[in-house]
Amino acid sequence: MQPFRFFFHYSKEQRKGIIILLLLIVIIQSLYFVVNAYNWQSNAAQSAEAKAWLAVQTRIDSLKERKAKYKPRIYRFNPNYLTDYRGYVLGMSTAEIDRMHAFRKTNKYINTIEEFQEVTQVSDSLLKTIAPYLKFPDWLKHRKDNKEIEIYPFNPNYISDFKAKLIGLSKKELSRIRKFRARGKWVNSAKEFQEVTQVSDSLLKTIEPYLKFPDWVVEKNARTKANKSKTPQGVIDINKASAKQLKTVHGIGAAFSKRILQRRKQLGAYVSMEQMDDFEKLSNRAKTELKQRFVVVGEPKIRTININKASLHTLANFPYFNDAIAQAIITKRTKQGHISNIAELTEINGFPLQKEKIIALYLEF
Repeated sequence: MQPFRFFFHYSKEQRKGIIILLLLIVIIQSLYFVVNAYNWQSNAAQSAEAKAWLAVQTRIDSLKERKAKYKPRIYRFNPNYLTDYRGYVLGMSTAEIDRMHAFRKTNKYINTIEEFQEVTQVSDSLLKTIAPYLKFPDWLKHRKDNKEIEIYPFNPNYISDFKAKLIGLSKKELSRIRKFRARGKWVNSAKEFQEVTQVSDSLLKTIEPYLKFPDWVVEKNARTKANKSKTPQGVIDINKASAKQLKTVHGIGAAFSKRILQRRKQLGAYVSMEQMDDFEKLSNRAKTELKQRFVVVGEPKIRTININKASLHTLANFPYFNDAIAQAIITKRTKQGHISNIAELTEINGFPLQKEKIIALYLEF
């Protein structure tokens, strides 16, 4: 059978029509591809666009190269304040980071690389990589070197695990003072320390020389004893004083009496007559007379602030702080994860160091 034989079944005119139709299809299809392939922009426009693309492509290539070479720089840090990001950069798994956080929530600390591995359960190979970045306090180095460590007087309300071990406190005794402090209470004498911790008389005798309380505590204890025996006639409790009684002091009028009462309301109560010095525009004579005619009786019920939970607004409105200090506290506790005592707050720029002892009474850690 000859190919295309069917073609000859048509008439001569029909065959011509079919051939012309096929040629038209071929011509139109060719024109379509030519038109689409041709760039109708001027040479100048094409050149500008090419340059723009080349400039962008160069930048993209540069960023890709930088990303390939980038390695986050890791500074030495105390693993007790490990963050999720730093743990991720070091190559720790989520479970290992969570173990460290759970351990710290028990208010315990790791003091060596070996303890870090025990808590986090990281592999030996990962520990070898991490170890150069772990940093512990200097006093731990002294302990490791078996050097004799001198114990300096300290406030037992801020006792650390290490100091408790140095003075011979058991874990139960340390736990009792921690629980007592967690309720926002304070020990203000060696006797109260023994009542709370339940240490033996012999151990207390050894410990007592190292216990140090703020000067105002010593003054308050003496004043409380005097008040219990006999309150001097005409002396008024500053935390119960009225505006009328305050205005009997020379130099105190309606404005100053209102400010003194407002500050008392903010704090819940005054803890020391030294707080009258906070009113800078009040005359020295008025301050002296206030301290002579008014006293702080007993243990006033103050309003405390949890430094690790308080909002920025609450911290900024605390009379002894301002917006800058409040923001710095939020930043510090976010970075560290927890603020343990007043000593850490004193590191903040602008913190009123001269009022540290009084401020500590209004804070919880």
